[in-house]
Amino acid sequence: RRDRDAGKWARGTIVVIQGMSQARELNGRSGAVVLFDSAMGRYEVRLADRAVRLKPEALQLHPKQRKKNKAGKGDEVVFLTEDQKLAREGMYAVRMDPQFWYDQALERVFEATNEFEVLGLEATFTEELSVIKKAYRKISLAVHPDKNKHPQADAAFRKVYGAFETLSDLQ
Repeated sequence: RRDRDAGKWARGTIVVIQGMSQARELNGRSGAVVLFDSAMGRYEVRLADRAVRLKPEALQLHPKQRKKNKAGKGDEVVFLTEDQKLAREGMYAVRMDPQFWYDQALERVFEATNEFEVLGLEATFTEELSVIKKAYRKISLAVHPDKNKHPQADAAFRKVYGAFETLSDLQ
């Protein structure tokens, strides 16, 4: 209210007209602030069909404008406590070895008991080859001997390819 009454609403602020006793047809209409006339203490508001000059008491922020004002612009300063700083530094300080993830994929392949588990699929019948191909591409990238330097990567890749061949054969 203080900003409204002091004429601090900027050009383009969306407002709703409320509490007009003389021109009741304006109540509930929304418009955009064009300017504030400090000599008269009134806002000029552009409606769809005309411009009107109104006292600040007759205006309220439109709900969309309130929401827009509350939303951050992305350039705000964020203050962190010491604990938050340490947690953030620790999060970025740990660098995971890619080989770790490749080894995890190998373990999943070797622990699989059927072709569906090898490719990470549910054991249900599907005629859509795209689902099987997508799963095959995903797991084969992780276990391929050119990417994964594990000694058993070749065997894991053969197991994945065998599972793909078995599941993609619709006969």
